[in-house]
Amino acid sequence: MLKNRTSAPELREPERFNTAVELELNWEAALSVSVQSLFLFDEAINTGDMSSSSDELFILSFKYTGTCGGICRRSSERLGSIIVTLIIAVAPMPRTRAGIRPRTQKNSTAEHLEAFATILIADAEDDYDQLIALAVADLALAHRRIRGGRRGHTGPYIQEKCEHFFNWLLDTAPSRQFLAFFRMSREDFWHLHGLIQGDPIFVSRGRRPQRPVKIQLATFLCRMGAETALKTAGIMAIAEGTSYAYVDRVAKAFRNIRDDHLVWPNPELRQYLSKKIEEGWGFVGCTSIGDGSYIFLLERPSTNGYAFWCRKKRYAITIQATVDHKACFTSYDFGWPGSVQDSRVFRNSHLWRHRHTYFGQHEYILVDKGYPLTQHTIRPFNDSDLTADAAEAQRRKKFNKRLSQVRIFVEHAFGRLKGRFPALRSMPGRRLGDMYRGIEALMIIHNILERRADDPEMIPRFNGREDPDRDIVRGEAAEEPGLLQDEDDMYRAGLLRRKQLLDIIIPRN
Repeated sequence: MLKNRTSAPELREPERFNTAVELELNWEAALSVSVQSLFLFDEAINTGDMSSSSDELFILSFKYTGTCGGICRRSSERLGSIIVTLIIAVAPMPRTRAGIRPRTQKNSTAEHLEAFATILIADAEDDYDQLIALAVADLALAHRRIRGGRRGHTGPYIQEKCEHFFNWLLDTAPSRQFLAFFRMSREDFWHLHGLIQGDPIFVSRGRRPQRPVKIQLATFLCRMGAETALKTAGIMAIAEGTSYAYVDRVAKAFRNIRDDHLVWPNPELRQYLSKKIEEGWGFVGCTSIGDGSYIFLLERPSTNGYAFWCRKKRYAITIQATVDHKACFTSYDFGWPGSVQDSRVFRNSHLWRHRHTYFGQHEYILVDKGYPLTQHTIRPFNDSDLTADAAEAQRRKKFNKRLSQVRIFVEHAFGRLKGRFPALRSMPGRRLGDMYRGIEALMIIHNILERRADDPEMIPRFNGREDPDRDIVRGEAAEEPGLLQDEDDMYRAGLLRRKQLLDIIIPRN
């Protein structure tokens, strides 16, 4: 404390400054008032007289200190640092004894003020600097003295506030704010809630009941909206560890309804999809569009981590999927390290190994150059396929362009999936099994919302539809020796089918 100070300096507020120029010219007077009012406020703390007049001193000090801060920083870097110190010193002070913060926060505030005072005393060059440093030290001691004025339990204020915020967010918050937290409209949130609320996984097996399904679903959506586990726990008023349990539980619940929302189309539906694609783009017999994408990892997996290093210089896993003409997923295959080529992933996928079950005789999917050309996978023409015949080369270029117009749906599907749930752009690499379940659940949710016409582009800061992580193959496609069983026969069948499609879609003049 300033023991030798017998009386506070007289406080005289400068004349009101009508313009910014006048304030620029009189900043020294405003700074003087700020320092004087700081001393008087400290005197009120020492005497315990926390009256309305002391409140006015507090406001006056903060007002002129904050107003002059920017001007002083432009005038003198050293003086600007003193102003910033005064702002930090004055702002945390409680205006009444009832406003005293919890003990841990008060200790932290006092320690910060003491550190500032030490720095100011060490850098002091004249009596004025020492006076400022002593004032900050005086405030630090006042913090420690007032801290003991009120002790005891503060009650469940923070917990009640969080629960109130969650209920407000779920029931009455504006649509834009609801979209930002839960990545979908309020109506679709309750639709998802109705789909999983009867799952047995939400029935407690112990004596304590589980939290309501709406809280667990909201935790899952908030976490997949790229919020950290700690921030999600704060929003939901739960422990950080509990948020992991809720995310895993909701993911399992959605996987239990997978067959209703994400399944390879049956023969009748494949015929319908083929008709729609033929009407729009002319590809007769096309039932889906296939492609792959990366899911980047924040850290290297503990097992065979080097294998996950992809060509984009990051750790990643490869996810391969097919979609229909509405960008809804019809099949998926993931778990392969990022270093594995698309052709190898496809060769070992469930879809290809059981192709006689999933494809009719004249059915196929459209893919890019990273996949093999077979009777069930049609890819664009390579550059070497563009013959010297100018007319024929032009036809093949037009065919490639038409094929790319259809393949854009799979790019949109991955882009909208990652745009709605940004957590998919970078996921932890420690627990791959939990990560795979989460990805699968999000793909199921994507299909549900797309069929309900829930547009993710309405979400604040939605970053576009196309997938920036798509593995684009330009130029010649990479070939693997012995890529497929009976490779020659399948390749010849693919050449014949692509030639037939070329004649149908881009007929000769």
